[in-house]
Amino acid sequence: MQQVSHGPASSHCPLPAAAAATLLPPSLLRFGLESALLSALAASLHTSVTDLLAPPPSTSSSSSSAATPPPQLVRINGLLSPPVTADVAADAAAAAAAAAALVASGYTAIKVKVARRPDPAADAAVLAAVRAAVGPHVGLRADANRGWAGLEAAAAFGAAAAAAGVGLEYVEEPTADPRDMAAFYRATGGWGRVCACVCGGGLYAPAQIKRQ
Repeated sequence: MQQVSHGPASSHCPLPAAAAATLLPPSLLRFGLESALLSALAASLHTSVTDLLAPPPSTSSSSSSAATPPPQLVRINGLLSPPVTADVAADAAAAAAAAAALVASGYTAIKVKVARRPDPAADAAVLAAVRAAVGPHVGLRADANRGWAGLEAAAAFGAAAAAAGVGLEYVEEPTADPRDMAAFYRATGGWGRVCACVCGGGLYAPAQIKRQ
């Protein structure tokens, strides 16, 4: 029988579950739990989480399977946090190399952290270098984490990204106040000119989303 230790808590988990519940929104706690369970299930089946959620198409040649359309696969983000220094060109080159490595490892979409520089146009320049490195068929997404102080900075980024031909699919949390996201969408032209915007884990209840 497997022995279970009842000794002191591991140093790898310094934050008690009760404390985490008071610091993190329910959506993030649920996401963490679901991710852990999916990882454990995939490991027990000797497969990857990707193949667990979207199994490869069957090689069967039966007529019924031939008539079934292939499933729509969800493109998983490769996460990229470019370096932030005074040398934007060097940061862009490093980000481009990192993005190319993510694509080489199998990612077909990349989410890039933005809104960490004084000039929103510098973020757009980094994204333009990433786009040049990965080509037109890789999905690019930006995550601002509400980092821009005002709507003007967020809109300036959207305009600069459009002018550089970045081709973003969306910007996540582009405004410090979620209630400004609709104004950001209108200012940047939405799908037609720049991109869409999406909410992050800070909005998790239907009533809260409706208020925004």
